[in-house]
Order: sequence, then C-alpha cells, then structure tokens
Amino acid sequence: MSGTSIILTVALWVLFGLQHSVLAQGFVKSFAGRVFGPAFVDYGYRFVYFVSQCFVYPVFWYVVSHFESGSTLWTVPAALYPVHFLLKVTGHLLIVVTFLAADINTFVGIKQLWVYLSAKVRGKPVERVAVFGHNNLVVGFPFTLVRHPMYLGIILSLVTATGIYSEKIVLNLVCLLLYVEVGSYYEEKQLVRLFGNAYRRYQGTTSKYLPVSWLRRLWRPPVSRSSEAG
Repeated sequence: MSGTSIILTVALWVLFGLQHSVLAQGFVKSFAGRVFGPAFVDYGYRFVYFVSQCFVYPVFWYVVSHFESGSTLWTVPAALYPVHFLLKVTGHLLIVVTFLAADINTFVGIKQLWVYLSAKVRGKPVERVAVFGHNNLVVGFPFTLVRHPMYLGIILSLVTATGIYSEKIVLNLVCLLLYVEVGSYYEEKQLVRLFGNAYRRYQGTTSKYLPVSWLRRLWRPPVSRSSEAG
C-alpha cells in the first residue's frame, strides 16, 4: 500500500472510532437530555444512535475497502481450511447469540421507542425498560465466556472474511483491534460507574476477549470432599 492509502485508512478508522465512542458517552447523552428532555435519552437516544450508525458504517467501510490492496502477505493453506471455517462460524454465532442475550430490540432501541410511543398514545404512564449496559447488567451466556463476546465475534468475522491476507486486510485488522481495545476500555469504565462492585466482580472472574477464565473453570478438576475436609 502507498503511504497515502495507509494514512487515509488510519485516519478514517480514528474518525469512525471517535464518533462511535463519543456518541455512546454519558456526557453526550446528558447534553441530549438537556436539549430534548430526559425521556429522549431513556426512550429515543439508542434508536437514533443505531440508525446513525446504519448510515455511517456502510459509508466508512465502502471507502476503506476500496483503497489499494497492496502486497499479499499470507494465504491460508488448504490444511487450515477447516480451522478457518470453524472460526468464521464461531464469529458469526457469537454476534447473533450476543444480540439475542442483550435483547436485540432494546439493543437497537426499538423496544424503548415503542414503549414510550404506545404509552403516550394510550395516555398511560411510561414503563421503565431494562436496557443492556445501561440499567441492566447481563452476565449470562455468552457473557460467561468473555466480557466482550460481540467484539470477539466481529474480530473473528473480519479475520476469516478472506483467506488471502493483503496489506490492506492486515492494516484494517490492526486498526480494528486498536479500536476494540480503546472502545472496551472506556465502555468498562462506564460500566463500573453504573454497576460498581457487581461489574468489578465480573471483571475478576471473566476474561476480556479470550475465554481463558472459562476454560480454567471448565477443566478445573473437581475438589474431593476429603480434600475439602483436610
């Protein structure tokens, strides 16, 4: 890849990451609440945020994917095709299962908006909606495996999107990894503020991206009663 393509790719990733992360921060939501009212933050903001990303992400990915590919650095050998396919399926399944565990309707904001509008139309009080990562801490499967199964699924999906790894693919993968690490850092700071010791305990028992803690628990030999007595 040329130096210009590399700089533009990195710059676009930085801009995408900034807008994506900033819009998810509490101070932006607070500002939106002062402008549009607190009900907008609780029942409309997540849907507006989701719709905005439906426009931003395709444009972003279209641009970065049309830069020159550069040299081919590695090609998956035939012997690793089964592993490559298994990782691809795992990545896709993780994304789907995470959406289901987080309740996809609340994740994208449709449920909150529907609850608010239907209550207003019927003239009834608006019910509180439990929202993943906002007022509802979800630690069940697949969050028992890792703290960020969605990120892991996205990484696996990008890694296995091709079997031919050019300079462009590797650069985008590196940018994605950096974006995920920075994004998850600030996400977890916000989750600690929201859920306190409950999230700190979860951090202490569950690995961030790779299911190391889960595998240790899975393969830990059972403790015999005689050992417990001793």
